[in-house]
Amino acid sequence: MKTALLVVIAGLSIISAVVASSVVATRQADVEESIVQQVTSEQVGKWGLDIGKPNEKAILMAWAECAKIEDFVVPKCSVDSFKKIQLSGGKRGGLAAFINRNSTSDPVDLFIIVESGKGFFCQQLKTQRGQIEDIADLAKPGTTDIVVRSAIQSGSHANAFYWPDIYSWSDKGFVKNSPAFLQSYYVPIYLEQVSERMEHATETLNGRATETERKEALAMLKDCREGLNRVLSLAKESHATPADK
Repeated sequence: MKTALLVVIAGLSIISAVVASSVVATRQADVEESIVQQVTSEQVGKWGLDIGKPNEKAILMAWAECAKIEDFVVPKCSVDSFKKIQLSGGKRGGLAAFINRNSTSDPVDLFIIVESGKGFFCQQLKTQRGQIEDIADLAKPGTTDIVVRSAIQSGSHANAFYWPDIYSWSDKGFVKNSPAFLQSYYVPIYLEQVSERMEHATETLNGRATETERKEALAMLKDCREGLNRVLSLAKESHATPADK
């Protein structure tokens, strides 16, 4: 953990020196709380959903009802990608799918359905730029974890940077468990993303950039500072949690 703290502090010092005089505001897009509910096997059958052999229409029907989408129209929505998941060491199965709303190509709805006793457990999480790699066994084999992103955005939408929160399975569904993944995810993966973004921004500032390009580079550095501050907060919260052992 000491190494992670040193890397974060060094990064914050570099960024602060560069953007100290800028006035670009950082904002984070709101991410709605997850929707969780229990459903019966009869309801799942009505949707025509087979966890073992899912089809797009059945996934959309299940998502629309569980998420209470009143104006649901199949042609305006689509399944971007889906993946079978395992929980409780592989003893429980389920499905996670990214849904595109209103014909967009930027998945923001993550729909999860999991076997639960005689019925099923449904959950919806809001994310941004969802991708199938966000659903993986990050801590241990046979137990899926999920990365949920929210934008840290000081500049243009095209250069938006994202903060990943990691959700792990519990008896109440998938719950935020980010501090447990400080050493296994944030240090090797997220800090590398921050480093690459900082390098790109500083190269722009040190080159023959236009005023617009300089403002965008400063905004990118502010996003990096926000991301590093959040990693620092996780480092303070993390105390050798089970996922890092």
